[in-house]
Amino acid sequence: MYYIVEIHDKESEELGCLMHEENGQMVPTRFDSFSKAKVQAAIIKKELKATQYTNIVSFESDSASSEEQ
Repeated sequence: MYYIVEIHDKESEELGCLMHEENGQMVPTRFDSFSKAKVQAAIIKKELKATQYTNIVSFESDSASSEEQ
């Protein structure tokens, strides 16, 4: 299982997530524990607009299904 940190905006349908560069392409940053994702969400929360918030989503390593935390 891995976790990603999504970024939502209350005033629009915009959705983003924490990303990093890998082999010249931007890919979602995967965290191997909920606590690591939660720490990163707290760090970036300080830089978000008042209308934005974070959400941590979990994924099974071998499937495309998600489960919100």
